[in-house]
Amino acid sequence: MEKNAEEVPSHQAKKRKSMEGANDRREKKKKRYSSNSLPQRYPCRHNGMSYKCVNISMQDVKIFNEQFYKNPDKQYQDDLIIKYCKATKPSRKRLVNGRGNSKSMSIVYNIRKVDGEIVPVCRIFFLRSLVLNKGRVRGVLKGHMDTGFMAIEKRGGDRKSFKNIGHSFIPPDRVFGVAEKAIKKTNTLVQPEEYINIFKRQATVFLLNDIKVCDWKNATHEVQKGTQALHFKIMSCKRFIFTRMKGDRRGVILRGEIYYHNDTCARRSITKPGKFASDICPVPITPISSVKIKKPKLSDVEKLLTKHYGREWAEREELSYYKAVIERYRNKTVDEEEIEDEVIEDGHILCEEYVEDASFNNLI
Repeated sequence: MEKNAEEVPSHQAKKRKSMEGANDRREKKKKRYSSNSLPQRYPCRHNGMSYKCVNISMQDVKIFNEQFYKNPDKQYQDDLIIKYCKATKPSRKRLVNGRGNSKSMSIVYNIRKVDGEIVPVCRIFFLRSLVLNKGRVRGVLKGHMDTGFMAIEKRGGDRKSFKNIGHSFIPPDRVFGVAEKAIKKTNTLVQPEEYINIFKRQATVFLLNDIKVCDWKNATHEVQKGTQALHFKIMSCKRFIFTRMKGDRRGVILRGEIYYHNDTCARRSITKPGKFASDICPVPITPISSVKIKKPKLSDVEKLLTKHYGREWAEREELSYYKAVIERYRNKTVDEEEIEDEVIEDGHILCEEYVEDASFNNLI
């Protein structure tokens, strides 16, 4: 017996669909875009070529209001505002009565009658019919006039992609957490090689002296633009798009976007005028043979070794690393103090006390 395929109810399906139920967010949104009061027919007597408010009856206002609030959705209502209102740039931006700001937008308001005729009306008549304020209408029409696109819902943020903005879901304990756990389980770690052996179990270890490190900071300073010279505000951007130009000497062009989905910024070069990415030639940094350690640090390490291993800690073979470091830097500090004493003694020789001549003051 053949039977047509029918859709299984959601509670019986193998893969259940999410059923939209009542919640606070949906109820607040419905209340926000619903009519708060009954429409009013403003007693306007316009009956000219520009406005024909007299031809609109109360029945026309009621049906036009019901059509607007039929769907309590902002995007649907904004589309109707754009449909029945027309915004243009004025040819002359003159002041009204010699005060206020110049006129940046001219709006023509229309209402659809029951028989389908579209009648131009004044602003107060249109706003009273839909129970709206002029700020919402001007904002919708201003955005449509500038961009040319229909209105979109921006309230509430994106709830599908970028759910957790600024958060990385890469597991952080992949290397560091395992290495830290192994270090905590070890009672004593004396030699630096013991730390290196733990890190080698989880990752590849490279010593800094064995790596060729170049001075990219000073090399790019002469070629690359600073953050203040870029064509966008870097602090307000949420996305940075780098494009590699294969056949262009500029090398890389950059675009900074202040939105997650809309692309509004232009792509431009990040190099200074007359400079190209190929001009960057970093110089290798020579590794420092020795790091300067402060005298209080050496004394604190020596006190710690004496506390744990006794006064004869320098004779222990496993502590030879600390012995060599302390002796080497102790000799350096002694040499530096001798140099400072010599400079001070030379200063005493060069500097002599000056006695002011009294006869010179009498001449003045």
